[in-house]
Amino acid sequence: MNKLKKTCICLCIAVIACLPLLNGSLPYGNDTTFHMNRIESLVHALYQRDLYPRIFWYQNYTFGYGSPLFYSIFFLYIPAALRILGIPMMMTYRIFLFLIFFACAWTMITLTEEAVSKDPLTCFLAGLLYVFCTYFFQNTYDRGAIGEALGYIFVPVLIRGMYILYRKKEYRRWHILTAGLCGSLLSHNISFFLSVLTLIVFCVVHIRIFLKDGKLFLSVFKASLCAFLLTVFFSLPMLEQLMTHLYRVSGYFANGQTMQDQAVMLRDLLKVIPYDFDHLCLSNIGLFLLVLPAFVFFTDSSREIRKCTIFGYIMLIMSTQVFPWKYFGMMSFMQFPQRMLIIAPAFLTLSSAYVIEQQSRRIRYGILTAACILSAMAVYTQYGYFGLFMDYTQPEMIADTGYYYPEDESWYNIMQVSSPDYLLMDTNVHYRYQSRNILHEGEEISDFENNYNAIRFTAGSGEYIIPKIFYKGYTAKDDTGTLMPLSYDHDSGLLKVTVPEDNKNRVITVSYTGTRLQKITQFISLITLAVLLCTKLYWFFRGLPQ
Repeated sequence: MNKLKKTCICLCIAVIACLPLLNGSLPYGNDTTFHMNRIESLVHALYQRDLYPRIFWYQNYTFGYGSPLFYSIFFLYIPAALRILGIPMMMTYRIFLFLIFFACAWTMITLTEEAVSKDPLTCFLAGLLYVFCTYFFQNTYDRGAIGEALGYIFVPVLIRGMYILYRKKEYRRWHILTAGLCGSLLSHNISFFLSVLTLIVFCVVHIRIFLKDGKLFLSVFKASLCAFLLTVFFSLPMLEQLMTHLYRVSGYFANGQTMQDQAVMLRDLLKVIPYDFDHLCLSNIGLFLLVLPAFVFFTDSSREIRKCTIFGYIMLIMSTQVFPWKYFGMMSFMQFPQRMLIIAPAFLTLSSAYVIEQQSRRIRYGILTAACILSAMAVYTQYGYFGLFMDYTQPEMIADTGYYYPEDESWYNIMQVSSPDYLLMDTNVHYRYQSRNILHEGEEISDFENNYNAIRFTAGSGEYIIPKIFYKGYTAKDDTGTLMPLSYDHDSGLLKVTVPEDNKNRVITVSYTGTRLQKITQFISLITLAVLLCTKLYWFFRGLPQ
């Protein structure tokens, strides 16, 4: 299938998936405003010529928020560019969702072409079933889980990379596996973990082949090493922050029993029409992806397709209470077992595409008709729900809990920081009401300069609490360049600068300059990218296989 035809198919799927966005509103989900504010904060940083911010300086009621240290902003540059071009936030969000739907259809269709068939009808059904998987479609709208949606793009890329190396023996194309791993990490941390888990399971299942085929082992190793080096600018600094202090993201779900309680009943997978907005049924993948893959075992399918089907169903079962999650407390960072449905749909869609390809043209058109009907039901349900945000909703309204909630319902300002994942565990401060002045020995100091990434004040001696949330990488120095001791206040989680007697009456500047590890890893990733691009150019001009 040529690229023009594939582009038209993906555009068609993306347009259908975006129809609910035409009702003049946007639904409010737990993460919708969090991602909108990440986009707006990135735009503000770019206006200040901070090309890769580690701290969103004015987020969380100007106290700053270090979400870029823990949650990659790599793909947010796309909507940020739209905002800089003057496109309103609501339209920017719609366009971004459209691009995500398009990319999901594209990567799934590309995988189908590589592993099953290039038939346009089969490819269209594969893309449609993947995008309208209940977990993905409703999760994207109802939770606003943009990070997971981005991660959803790269699962087919990961599977395609494994297929090319293992099945087709095209060892020079290891970069596709690299793209799948990099894209997952730079989209969503949990999606990346599950992608790595998938790759490990693949290697273990085929361990004997890996031991015999040195080229296969070397290709997977090169792909994994390259992915690590390309993303080390994000991964190691994130681990550095997590090792410095205990953040709330590390302690929400502290044991496997919590995961067990979050799981759903097995019968929830069997709901035929899960398009009920009041009962999101995020554990359901939809009728077709649940039933069609099972027919693989009644066809003359390859062992690889059967393995895909089995693995997909195992991941599906792991999202329920049938799986003994109470014994797997180490995986509690996943927050809830339904995250397994980030991975399962791609495998089950691939199996479904194989089953569809084996049918007559007449049956395939029947499957297409039924799939379109169920997709239309999903669109209608979402279109009929009138969301909280209108086209006239301004960014400042999205940023403030006070516009939509009683004053004390959400002390951590869910609009800006979602659940307060990246605040220190032992703080419990309502930053909406916290003083934004510098505090010195119980007295507030309002006479100071607060510019982007720079707070300046003339200090005496003693301890000063600065109205910025503590993250490793902040520095405080006087006008002679002498660094001041810096820690954090245990009650508020804010920066604390200690000014010695010898440095009093000097101008102190507090800013986020980053850590040494951040600078080193950023250099490593840039060098790796340059070497990879040069290698690809060399192969291209020499006419070698890509």
